[in-house]
Amino acid sequence: MLHLGDFFAPLNISNLLIFFFFVACCEIIGYRLARLFIGRIPYFLRGATWLLGLGIVVFIYFLSHYFVPYSFPTILFVLIVLLVPSLKYYIDEKGLKSLSDFLRNNKLPLFIVLLVLPQVFVKSSQPPWVWDEMAYHYISPNTLYFEKVWDTGSSLYLNLPRLLDTAFISLFSLTKTYSVARLLSFSIFITFLITTYSFLKQRFGIAIAMAYFVMALFYRENFLLWSTFGYVDIGTMSFVMIGFISFLDYFRDKNFSSLQFSFAFFGMAIGSKFSALTQFLSFLLISAFLILKRKDTSILKRKKLLAGGILALLLGGYWYIKNLILTGNPIYPILFECRLENCETISFGYTTPFIISNISTIYSRIFLYDKFLQAVLIVSIVLSLAFGLKKIKNVVLFILLYVAIEIILIRNIAGYDGRYFYHWATFSILILVAPLAVLDNVKLFPLLWNKIKKKVNHED
Repeated sequence: MLHLGDFFAPLNISNLLIFFFFVACCEIIGYRLARLFIGRIPYFLRGATWLLGLGIVVFIYFLSHYFVPYSFPTILFVLIVLLVPSLKYYIDEKGLKSLSDFLRNNKLPLFIVLLVLPQVFVKSSQPPWVWDEMAYHYISPNTLYFEKVWDTGSSLYLNLPRLLDTAFISLFSLTKTYSVARLLSFSIFITFLITTYSFLKQRFGIAIAMAYFVMALFYRENFLLWSTFGYVDIGTMSFVMIGFISFLDYFRDKNFSSLQFSFAFFGMAIGSKFSALTQFLSFLLISAFLILKRKDTSILKRKKLLAGGILALLLGGYWYIKNLILTGNPIYPILFECRLENCETISFGYTTPFIISNISTIYSRIFLYDKFLQAVLIVSIVLSLAFGLKKIKNVVLFILLYVAIEIILIRNIAGYDGRYFYHWATFSILILVAPLAVLDNVKLFPLLWNKIKKKVNHED
């Protein structure tokens, strides 16, 4: 007989060791995957390559469950099979050194993360109690031990993209607790924040980078708390934002490898949640325009695009291929019917429609009705567009264009719900701090530091 109390252990030493082993394997596998399909890894993405490893591990684990049950230690075999051809390459290419260099150069946000870890450990160690995580994101101990292969019926929940859910299951099968799965969700969120911090610091200076990191980590929406739940919204938002930041790098510096990484991370986003589809389509439309405008259509560039597209399929797009094969509709149950009996479709009646009369309500909801932040965002947009540096002006315009296309794509399908549009909040934070980019131009921090040193030397 199964005892429920045996399946909710806290983040103890053994569970943490299993978690770090899992992440280390993903890092080694992801580094090899990135170098194989893309080649050069942009510096700001060095800390995010482990996510690619997570994606390919989940893909193989997903395939394996058509043949073996969860209870079999399948995930260990998946890790070993992928690790064997990757480890030697990782050592030869000094992957650990490049990662340690990246972390050392971004130690300030890492220090802040250390300050919140006690709270994260306590929250992660609680038994699942929030509605959606208990309803379908987590599986029960009974399913872990007695489900032989994937149940591929017509039920709504059985046909949602479940990349993150499957990652949670893989850790649950090893540790028999979801506290480790919650720590995985938190780690994905922190990876997004540090990746964005590194990008902003490299391109616009430390002032805007630090302001963004702190505001996003302690935002009123409480992303930090949500990252310790079994929901997939924070993970999906993190994939979307890393994909967008990579896309932004391609937009600014014409770095084609960054565009390939965008495909990979947007692929992981659509593999985690249906709501990322319109965000992915918005990315595709703008990238197609930029590619044609810049004439990035050489045979080499086409091969790189193909590699990016394959990565998107391997890291998340396969859920839609699975739906197409089994139900006849790749996006079932979000739109259209399926060819099976008793098909269900998602109702979006609980969302706020994208109509003119709701603009104020939606805009207020992004900031949890904080009128001060609503006003500051408008001021930041005006300052950035009217008086800002060209590089930051283009970023703000790029964000506004992306959101506008996304609204056009989704307005007749679904409405606004905060969890589905967390990336709008992170976009807003980026616009809020955008005027700080001017400080990098006037070298304010170096000037202040030099004055402090002169004063200290004078007193001595």
